[in-house]
Amino acid sequence: MKKQSGFTLIELMIGMLVGLIVLSAVLYAFLSTLRSSSDLLNGARLNREVSALSDIIVGEMRRVGYWPIIGEGDSPFGTSPDLKLIGSNCVLYSYFNDSNPTALGAQIFRGIASEDGVFYIGELASDALSSTSCDPSADGWAELADSNIVSGALKLSLNCIDVKSPSTAVASCETATDKTYSRSMQIGIDAEIIIDPSWSSEVTETVKLQNDLSD
Repeated sequence: MKKQSGFTLIELMIGMLVGLIVLSAVLYAFLSTLRSSSDLLNGARLNREVSALSDIIVGEMRRVGYWPIIGEGDSPFGTSPDLKLIGSNCVLYSYFNDSNPTALGAQIFRGIASEDGVFYIGELASDALSSTSCDPSADGWAELADSNIVSGALKLSLNCIDVKSPSTAVASCETATDKTYSRSMQIGIDAEIIIDPSWSSEVTETVKLQNDLSD
């Protein structure tokens, strides 16, 4: 009879050790790839949402106070405000309604705000600029960015320069109409990915309002 033979205990242990090392290397490579993919996805989501927010807000601010020079009657912004800043997270504004250009004196009233981490845009009533408060939960407001993806806040400020007396400080130029002002809106957007707050972004834009208040 032939004597049966096989692996010794030491050989089996060495084989298992080599197998564990190979398995660990494969697992590490898989986790690294997964983490890298997650980072790329979070970065892409954040950049997309912040870029869209910035484009919309900057585009809207550039239209503040717009009124055709001829053919649509006198601009109402010579005697009434075209913009109202409420706190640092809400701005109400108005401009000519291009979607209904045949209506004399047609205006559109809108608002942009952030509250409890959510960004909003609103279609508002004609008396919106007389308001002293901002309520994005009211009718007419909708989310400006997907609140399931990003959370954040706006930091808004209105800068005014009296071009007749540049050294004179101007507290506000939302409603003053007796002087010529150069106005600009500073827009700050702080945002982060909800599922991974370590991914965050801060963007600051400055927009010169195209229709300065004048005599």
